[in-house]
Amino acid sequence: MKILNQIMLVGNVASVPHFSIDGRGRKFLRFSFAVERFDLVGQMRVCDFFAVSLLDALADLGCAEIGQGSRMFLSGFLANTDYGRGAGKVFRTEVVVERFWLLDFG
Repeated sequence: MKILNQIMLVGNVASVPHFSIDGRGRKFLRFSFAVERFDLVGQMRVCDFFAVSLLDALADLGCAEIGQGSRMFLSGFLANTDYGRGAGKVFRTEVVVERFWLLDFG
């Protein structure tokens, strides 16, 4: 059985991207991503925020190309991740990016 877990978003980088390297040498670039939509009634614009991660080579590329306010199209998948230990363990759902395109060229 094939599993479908794909997400595509167009929006803006809402926070300053944060670059880090974990204990195993894996690179991460994380930021908040803002996407506008209409409310359920369709009368008012609202903004949803998603946690986004770029890994390894994409994290390196993203460091050079992505800044707060960048308009982007991104494609990836949803993943549940955790970090920390014991009582300090944090769980989150994030979009793991497989491809991205910058939409602002200025």
